[in-house]
Amino acid sequence: MKMIAVIDKDDVIEKILSRPGLWIEDARGLPPEIKYIEYEKVMREVFDDGCTVD
Repeated sequence: MKMIAVIDKDDVIEKILSRPGLWIEDARGLPPEIKYIEYEKVMREVFDDGCTVD
């Protein structure tokens, strides 16, 4: 399984989870070890699933 995207912006995550009612306000915030993650270099690959849109 490959990771195809990472969403790490708080406001975007909140919008995505608020829509189906899954966003829960929590005053504690994220744990310190998760707030500042260093990501590895992103490897970009061409993706062709064979589908075409006419």
